[in-house]
Amino acid sequence: MLYKVTIQPAYLKAELFNRETMEETREFLQIVAGAAMRHQRSSVLICVHSSNPVFTVESLDFSRISGDSPPIVA
Repeated sequence: MLYKVTIQPAYLKAELFNRETMEETREFLQIVAGAAMRHQRSSVLICVHSSNPVFTVESLDFSRISGDSPPIVA
């Protein structure tokens, strides 16, 4: 698994590459949540590249990042 987190003026961009397991997904999301809180970004763009489909969006808890606002997932 490789990832890249970029701080943009209005949002945080997190890119994930070659993820294979649910544990890698959890690790990545913890990193993203920590970066979003550290840099005070409530908007996060997550891009997943060349990864195995191991989860559904509904099964993940984005509340640490989204706070009071419901997450928008596309």
